[in-house]
Amino acid sequence: MSGKEFKNVLLHTGMTLTDIAGKLSMSTQALNSIFNGSDVRSGIIEKCVDRLGMSFSDFYPANNSVGTNFGAAFGSNVHTINTNAELDKQYIELLDRNSRQLTKSQEQIDRLLGLLEAKK
Repeated sequence: MSGKEFKNVLLHTGMTLTDIAGKLSMSTQALNSIFNGSDVRSGIIEKCVDRLGMSFSDFYPANNSVGTNFGAAFGSNVHTINTNAELDKQYIELLDRNSRQLTKSQEQIDRLLGLLEAKK
């Protein structure tokens, strides 16, 4: 995903760029440098999912134009590409589910640590 595409996705959250940068623990200058880049690291996208309450599917919609471009170039492989798009959608759903489970687990760990600290 390009920095420009990444910025467009973030702008749809309704938050200001200053708020987004704060929630991602970075300066607005650092966020702007990501917007100017040609490729956004997956770790940044994971932070957005975790800290901004977003979904991986916000960044990787299943109906992207990659299949169309490949289909035009390779004709006979269109069915395979459509299958891959469906697998991508399933993968994104799995990532979302795992992210929610990790968040829940971390909350439980934090609660347990609080209980242990209270007993000291």
